[in-house]
Amino acid sequence: MSRAMAASRYGTNGLEETTMRKVLLLCLFSAIGGAAFAQDSWQNDVSWAMQDTGPADCDGAYAQLGVDACLGKGNRACVMEHAVKAAEEGKCQRAFRLTSMTQCHNGAAQARLLAAGFKTICDYIRN
Repeated sequence: MSRAMAASRYGTNGLEETTMRKVLLLCLFSAIGGAAFAQDSWQNDVSWAMQDTGPADCDGAYAQLGVDACLGKGNRACVMEHAVKAAEEGKCQRAFRLTSMTQCHNGAAQARLLAAGFKTICDYIRN
């Protein structure tokens, strides 16, 4: 359909332009909102792990990090108790390794934790 035909069919191009503007604004707000959520998503990952008692992933990592007693006894939530204790003792690298291990099934979550950095994660779980 030509522009002239569309203009005569819809009366003006104003409706089409208004719709496009609304779509563009919606996309812009979605992108901004998504970026704001992404900034906090590592915190969501940590909070989830602190409460999750579901089936364990990466069972071998529990033994490697010395928290194999957590298997079947809280799993991720138990590991996060150890991570908090390590953070409180100033052992931030261990706290980070434990926190990261709780996300061994989720590479994107591990990447978010890594991007936040071990000190940020340590400070967050210590408080």
